[in-house]
Amino acid sequence: MKKIVWDSGKFSVGHVELDNQHQQLVEIINSCIELSRLPDHSAVSMMKCLIKMNNYAQLHFRCEEKILREMGYPLVNDHLELHAEYARKMETLLQSADQDDLREKIYEFLMQWFDQHILKEDMKYKPHMMDKEV
Repeated sequence: MKKIVWDSGKFSVGHVELDNQHQQLVEIINSCIELSRLPDHSAVSMMKCLIKMNNYAQLHFRCEEKILREMGYPLVNDHLELHAEYARKMETLLQSADQDDLREKIYEFLMQWFDQHILKEDMKYKPHMMDKEV
Protein backbone atom coordinates (compact mmCIF):
# COMPACT_ATOMS: atom_id res chain seq x y z
CA MET A 1 0.00 0.00 0.00
CA LYS A 2 1.57 3.17 -1.23
CA LYS A 3 1.52 6.39 0.78
CA ILE A 4 0.82 9.81 -0.73
CA VAL A 5 3.74 12.17 -1.14
CA TRP A 6 2.59 15.81 -1.11
CA ASP A 7 3.41 17.65 -4.33
CA SER A 8 2.53 21.35 -4.19
CA GLY A 9 2.76 21.69 -7.96
CA LYS A 10 0.11 19.03 -8.52
CA PHE A 11 -1.98 19.28 -5.37
CA SER A 12 -2.27 23.01 -4.67
CA VAL A 13 -5.73 24.52 -5.16
CA GLY A 14 -4.46 28.10 -5.02
CA HIS A 15 -5.52 28.88 -1.45
CA VAL A 16 -2.98 28.63 1.39
CA GLU A 17 -5.43 27.60 4.11
CA LEU A 18 -7.09 24.92 1.97
CA ASP A 19 -3.71 23.63 0.79
CA ASN A 20 -2.57 23.35 4.42
CA GLN A 21 -5.72 21.45 5.28
CA HIS A 22 -5.24 19.15 2.30
CA GLN A 23 -1.71 18.46 3.51
CA GLN A 24 -3.10 17.57 6.94
CA LEU A 25 -5.61 15.23 5.30
CA VAL A 26 -2.75 13.55 3.42
CA GLU A 27 -0.88 13.08 6.72
CA ILE A 28 -3.93 11.44 8.29
CA ILE A 29 -4.48 9.24 5.24
CA ASN A 30 -0.82 8.20 5.38
CA SER A 31 -1.08 7.40 9.09
CA CYS A 32 -4.11 5.17 8.37
CA ILE A 33 -2.16 3.47 5.59
CA GLU A 34 0.83 2.99 7.88
CA LEU A 35 -1.38 1.56 10.59
CA SER A 36 -3.02 -0.85 8.15
CA ARG A 37 0.44 -2.19 7.24
CA LEU A 38 1.01 -3.42 10.76
CA PRO A 39 0.27 -7.14 10.99
CA ASP A 40 -1.24 -6.81 14.45
CA HIS A 41 -3.46 -3.80 13.81
CA SER A 42 -6.86 -4.03 15.43
CA ALA A 43 -10.26 -2.99 14.18
CA VAL A 44 -10.37 -0.56 17.10
CA SER A 45 -7.15 1.21 16.05
CA MET A 46 -8.36 1.38 12.44
CA MET A 47 -11.69 2.77 13.63
CA LYS A 48 -9.89 5.46 15.62
CA CYS A 49 -7.86 6.43 12.55
CA LEU A 50 -10.99 6.61 10.40
CA ILE A 51 -12.78 8.70 13.00
CA LYS A 52 -9.81 11.10 13.11
CA MET A 53 -9.91 11.29 9.31
CA ASN A 54 -13.64 11.87 9.28
CA ASN A 55 -13.54 14.54 11.99
CA TYR A 56 -10.80 16.46 10.25
CA ALA A 57 -12.47 16.09 6.84
CA GLN A 58 -15.71 17.52 8.24
CA LEU A 59 -13.82 20.48 9.71
CA HIS A 60 -12.10 20.98 6.35
CA PHE A 61 -15.39 20.76 4.45
CA ARG A 62 -16.98 23.49 6.56
CA CYS A 63 -13.98 25.76 5.98
CA GLU A 64 -13.83 24.97 2.26
CA GLU A 65 -17.56 25.54 1.80
CA LYS A 66 -17.34 28.92 3.56
CA ILE A 67 -14.42 30.01 1.37
CA LEU A 68 -16.13 28.83 -1.82
CA ARG A 69 -19.29 30.78 -0.92
CA GLU A 70 -17.29 33.91 -0.06
CA MET A 71 -15.40 33.63 -3.35
CA GLY A 72 -18.64 33.28 -5.29
CA TYR A 73 -17.72 29.88 -6.73
CA PRO A 74 -20.59 29.07 -9.09
CA LEU A 75 -20.51 25.28 -8.51
CA VAL A 76 -20.53 25.48 -4.72
CA ASN A 77 -23.78 23.51 -4.36
CA ASP A 78 -22.42 20.67 -6.49
CA HIS A 79 -19.32 20.64 -4.32
CA LEU A 80 -21.42 20.49 -1.15
CA GLU A 81 -23.17 17.39 -2.51
CA LEU A 82 -19.75 15.75 -2.93
CA HIS A 83 -19.05 16.43 0.73
CA ALA A 84 -22.38 14.84 1.67
CA GLU A 85 -21.51 11.81 -0.47
CA TYR A 86 -18.19 11.47 1.37
CA ALA A 87 -20.06 11.51 4.70
CA ARG A 88 -22.39 8.75 3.54
CA LYS A 89 -19.51 6.58 2.32
CA MET A 90 -17.50 7.16 5.49
CA GLU A 91 -20.49 6.22 7.63
CA THR A 92 -20.80 2.94 5.73
CA LEU A 93 -17.09 2.26 6.14
CA LEU A 94 -17.17 3.01 9.86
CA GLN A 95 -20.07 0.61 10.29
CA SER A 96 -18.02 -2.18 8.68
CA ALA A 97 -14.97 -1.69 10.91
CA ASP A 98 -15.09 -5.19 12.35
CA GLN A 99 -14.81 -6.96 9.00
CA ASP A 100 -11.66 -8.87 8.07
CA ASP A 101 -11.11 -6.97 4.83
CA LEU A 102 -11.22 -3.56 6.51
CA ARG A 103 -7.56 -2.88 5.71
CA GLU A 104 -8.18 -3.05 1.95
CA LYS A 105 -11.48 -1.20 2.17
CA ILE A 106 -9.88 1.68 4.04
CA TYR A 107 -6.96 1.94 1.65
CA GLU A 108 -9.20 1.81 -1.40
CA PHE A 109 -11.65 4.36 0.01
CA LEU A 110 -9.03 6.87 1.16
CA MET A 111 -6.96 6.69 -2.03
CA GLN A 112 -10.01 6.92 -4.26
CA TRP A 113 -11.36 9.84 -2.26
CA PHE A 114 -8.03 11.67 -2.40
CA ASP A 115 -7.77 11.09 -6.15
CA GLN A 116 -11.37 11.91 -7.00
CA HIS A 117 -12.10 14.68 -4.56
CA ILE A 118 -8.89 16.59 -4.00
CA LEU A 119 -7.10 15.96 -7.28
CA LYS A 120 -10.14 16.24 -9.55
CA GLU A 121 -13.11 17.96 -7.91
CA ASP A 122 -11.18 20.49 -5.82
CA MET A 123 -9.05 21.36 -8.85
CA LYS A 124 -12.22 22.56 -10.57
CA TYR A 125 -12.29 25.59 -8.26
CA LYS A 126 -8.58 26.33 -8.59
CA PRO A 127 -9.01 28.66 -11.62
CA HIS A 128 -11.66 30.56 -9.68
CA MET A 129 -9.26 30.95 -6.75
CA MET A 130 -6.51 32.12 -9.07
CA ASP A 131 -8.83 34.67 -10.71
CA LYS A 132 -9.71 36.05 -7.28
CA GLU A 133 -5.98 36.22 -6.39
CA VAL A 134 -6.43 34.57 -3.00
